[in-house]
Amino acid sequence: MSDKESLRRLANRVHVAIHDIQQAVRLAKTFKAMRSVAARPAAIYADEVDSALGMAAVVSYARPFVTSWSDGCADKCLKPKDIQLFDGHPQHQAEHDLVIQLRDEVVAHSDWKHRFSLEGVPERGAESVRDLVVFDTRRVLTNFHSLIDLTQHVQAQLVPLLMSLERKIRDQSN
Repeated sequence: MSDKESLRRLANRVHVAIHDIQQAVRLAKTFKAMRSVAARPAAIYADEVDSALGMAAVVSYARPFVTSWSDGCADKCLKPKDIQLFDGHPQHQAEHDLVIQLRDEVVAHSDWKHRFSLEGVPERGAESVRDLVVFDTRRVLTNFHSLIDLTQHVQAQLVPLLMSLERKIRDQSN
């Protein structure tokens, strides 16, 4: 495989990643706005809207960093260390790791340790599934006050990276 093909696959993944991150930025900003008193939807829908927006923001953000099928047209995923995405920004690296963990264990999967609690269930065990306390995903999502900053940081890193990759591909074509 040629260096140009490798650059083109990375550029394609970065291009798609920018769109995913832009969507995550919009969703995170909407999530924040919806939590303000003035923009709050009717109480009966507020929790569902919060949860849906928060989960959608997490999924959109995580998409570039989890393996996806690309049919050989793009790299399978972006590895932050390979593109120095968080160099000099350990707080963003920690937040990124938390968002990816949230995506992997709560949003995209129902890992037992996050979804259910046996707190308050008698030692003999639950009489039925109804005795289990379902974990409230919104509580986790509200801890991501810096999700907007994280997504904007990633976007600010990916755009110049894509421009640099496109220049390299163009230079190799000449």
